[in-house]
Amino acid sequence: MLPLPPPVRGPAGRDPWGGLLPDALPPRVRPGGPPLLGGALRLGNSRDGDGVLLRLYPGLRVLPEPPHQPANFGKPLTEDELYAAFQRLADQGASCIELVTPTQFTHVLARVLERPVPGGLPVVWNSGGYERPDVLKTLEGRVDVYLPDLKYVTPSLAERYSGAADYPEAAKAAILEMFRQRGTARLENGLLKSGVLIRHLVLPGQVNEAKRVMDWVADTFPSGAVLFSLMAQYTPAGELGGFPELQRPLRPSELRAAKMYMENLGLAGYVQELGSCGERFIPAFDLTGL
Repeated sequence: MLPLPPPVRGPAGRDPWGGLLPDALPPRVRPGGPPLLGGALRLGNSRDGDGVLLRLYPGLRVLPEPPHQPANFGKPLTEDELYAAFQRLADQGASCIELVTPTQFTHVLARVLERPVPGGLPVVWNSGGYERPDVLKTLEGRVDVYLPDLKYVTPSLAERYSGAADYPEAAKAAILEMFRQRGTARLENGLLKSGVLIRHLVLPGQVNEAKRVMDWVADTFPSGAVLFSLMAQYTPAGELGGFPELQRPLRPSELRAAKMYMENLGLAGYVQELGSCGERFIPAFDLTGL
């Protein structure tokens, strides 16, 4: 079975959930999917889909918090069973193997990814960015596309919303390691085959933080070296009594301001439209595929 993870959840080695993290890795093929995820999707072609291995809880507290699940919810897998899940995804026509918030199982996944990936599919590492460079180094040569979040660059906001004032510096260091491994983004026929796509979710009232995030990206990387995804999918959910500023969706004016700033900086990438948010876009955590 997949063992419970060692303390590599974040630079501080913390468990923000106050207990054991579940060990489920449910695979599913998500037909089409949003055009920002991975670039390994052929945009507008519903026959293609990314093979998603969903993790239920990240190594960083986020708001709104994820749906409640019973303790240790999930299905234990051996390494062979996990590899077989990769094969099933390839057989279903997935265009990549996308691992979502997988950091807790890096030690297991690095071993599984030593094997040939079924169908020669690119491997996408979709994470919150709260990772240690020394842990990411164990993935060198095994991950084709990194999709890290850069949630905040201001420590006070990271502390308020995620309880991790060290997130900005940790995420920046992680992203630099990802770029060291993969280098300049490489696309083939419009598909991202190798590189780093940095994502930022614009929060209500935090357009200035989005601008600071984009400033760091523009100042750190040569033009076009990384791709940037400006996300607008924030959906109020769960208990937000202590965060009244987050009890509303993003306003169109906020997205327009962030989009204009991104365009003025000349950042290459994507902007998510407001129509791509809402509870209907929250996946069912039901172990489909296992």
